[in-house]
Amino acid sequence: MLRFKYQFLELEFYDWEQTSSLIRTIFIDLSAYIWTKYKKDIWATCFHRTEEEQKEQYRGEIEADPNFKVPYSPHLVDPQCEAGDLSIVTSHFTEEELLEVIAYVSKRFPRKDGLKTIFTHKTKSGVEHLHIQVQKNSNDFA
Repeated sequence: MLRFKYQFLELEFYDWEQTSSLIRTIFIDLSAYIWTKYKKDIWATCFHRTEEEQKEQYRGEIEADPNFKVPYSPHLVDPQCEAGDLSIVTSHFTEEELLEVIAYVSKRFPRKDGLKTIFTHKTKSGVEHLHIQVQKNSNDFA
C-alpha cells in the first residue's frame, strides 16, 4: 500500500495540475507490486520542491562557490512535478528486493530519453532513498 510520510504529500500526489499523471501511475503500480510480492508498504517522502528548497539542497556548494549553478530538479513544478521519492529502510527491504523493485519499474516504465526511471541515492543527510522520475511533459511511456 502507498503511504505518505506527511499529509501534505498526499495532497501533492493527487494534484492533477502540478504532478505528472505518470508519476501517480508508477507509484500506484509499484505499491500494488510490492504489496502483492512482499506484503510491504511503500512510503512517499517527496514530490514537489520549490526553487528555494532546491537551492537549500546545495547551500554548502553555493557558500563555497558563489558561481555554483544549482542543478535542475524534476521535483520542481515546471509546469508539473515529474519526480517522487520513496523511503527505503534497509531493515524493510533486502538488497535483493530493492534490485527486483528497480528492475520491475525500469522494465515496466522505460524512458524514451535513455535516462533511468528509478534509482537509489543518498540525500545530503546520508539517508538512502528510491528516486523515481519521468520525462519532462510526459504522461506516457515507451
